[in-house]
Amino acid sequence: MAYWEKEIRSLVGKAIHRYGLIQEGDRLLVGVSGGKDSLSLLHLLHERSKRVPIHYELLPVYIDLGFDSNRAEILKNFFEAKGFPYHIEFTDIGVRANSAENRENPCFLCSWERRKNLFRLATVLNAIRSPWDITKTIS
Repeated sequence: MAYWEKEIRSLVGKAIHRYGLIQEGDRLLVGVSGGKDSLSLLHLLHERSKRVPIHYELLPVYIDLGFDSNRAEILKNFFEAKGFPYHIEFTDIGVRANSAENRENPCFLCSWERRKNLFRLATVLNAIRSPWDITKTIS
């Protein structure tokens, strides 16, 4: 294992322990965009779950923004290949954010609506807040 990978694993473990981010029996909603940050976090948390004395469940969630990309299908295949339970939420957030009525700040609306959906889904799917959101708050 490369030095940087050991270092990242160590820092993730220290943050989880120091701030009590994951407890026994937690069901963690992990917002996944398909990018390297969210997939790395999912990988680190999954890898960590195999070697720590507490049990927690990971629930990757992808919010499809409605741009007609095939990312949802790619992530569905990835989650199934890795054996993750998952949820894909289809929305029209991106279309609304870039509509004529919202030309001023499409990035804000898109980000706001995605985050709102993640919090709603955490409640609906009986999961706690995403560790990604929590660690963003800490840093």
